[in-house]
Amino acid sequence: MGKRVLHRERAAGVDARLNTFLDWWEQHGPFTVMVGVDGGTRSIADQARLYAQGRTTPGPHAGKPGYPPLGETVTNAQTAVASAHGHASAVDLWPVINGKIYLNVKDPMQRAKYDQLGATIEAHGLKWGGRFIVKGEPFYDGPHAETPDWRNAPLVA
Repeated sequence: MGKRVLHRERAAGVDARLNTFLDWWEQHGPFTVMVGVDGGTRSIADQARLYAQGRTTPGPHAGKPGYPPLGETVTNAQTAVASAHGHASAVDLWPVINGKIYLNVKDPMQRAKYDQLGATIEAHGLKWGGRFIVKGEPFYDGPHAETPDWRNAPLVA
């Protein structure tokens, strides 16, 4: 098997515990993962741009049947202060199986890979987005891994 962590440079500067997890995954991960385009540290401007997607600017699936006119939202964190990414304490990982990036967490086969990834994230003492509760409701952010104490880390400029 080749590299198990693709585009790791996108996670440059994140908390050492996340890098330790990525090191482990590189050696032992059961499948390849890719660090998302905006999957590592985010500046204040980056977070604002991502929050706007699906709200005031086109997001994923914009204009496609069955989706809202602006598409789906990308993040629930309105500011970098409210996001572990803004504190260099999160990374988003997408499973890559047979060269295909798994982006659809609603597909049962793809969701199973995210659940497997999530169990491993948690086994390494990190918090996994697949168990988030937002406004009292479950919110599944399968690609997301963060440090449990990210609110104590300084904000990235």
